[in-house]
Amino acid sequence: MNDSIEFIDVATMQKIDAAKVISVNRNDDYHITLTFDKAVDVAALQAKPNRVVIENITWTPEVEIRRNYFSRVPTRGVLLTTRRRSVIEYNTFFRMQMAGIFVSGDAANWYESGKITDLTIRHNQFIECGNANHPVIFFEPTNTQDNGSIHSNVKINRNTFVMKSGDAVGGKSVDNLSFTNNVIIHCGDKTADSYVNLKNNDNVTKFGNVKIDLCNN
Repeated sequence: MNDSIEFIDVATMQKIDAAKVISVNRNDDYHITLTFDKAVDVAALQAKPNRVVIENITWTPEVEIRRNYFSRVPTRGVLLTTRRRSVIEYNTFFRMQMAGIFVSGDAANWYESGKITDLTIRHNQFIECGNANHPVIFFEPTNTQDNGSIHSNVKINRNTFVMKSGDAVGGKSVDNLSFTNNVIIHCGDKTADSYVNLKNNDNVTKFGNVKIDLCNN
């Protein structure tokens, strides 16, 4: 009762409409009737058969992950998507076989999360995480159509990346991301800023980053 929800287009992961739930009726094990505080755009929803999901935005949490040691996980170190404030700091991610931090946004398979709007990743150590297909910090929402950025307001600051291969930050559909004052440790001629590669993104800021090439020292 009184939870706020958004109707999300599965293909674009963009909001179609929003409302507040004022009553809930369980019809059977598979069907629930929701009554809203206002009329919703039924025509817009019906125009996308089997392509609309509902996200309860009232019950999205704030997240703080501090001073942990993640070691040799065969998948991701942290899987995170919530629209409320999130801080990941002073952690060590040691040899995650996939991303150290994976930011999804899924309305296609697990239906477990929506967008992020305030994420800070700072003062962490990422030691030989990721691979050519999974950047150390990976933004990969499940949208199949690009109709604007999904995630926004991401600050990646003062982290150390000991690279094995691939990118430090990668993926798609992020707006207003800053990558500042980070240290990249890796062999080769790439600059520190070139370890950030995002598709369908807006407003990416990069400055103060340093590359250390131990192979030439």
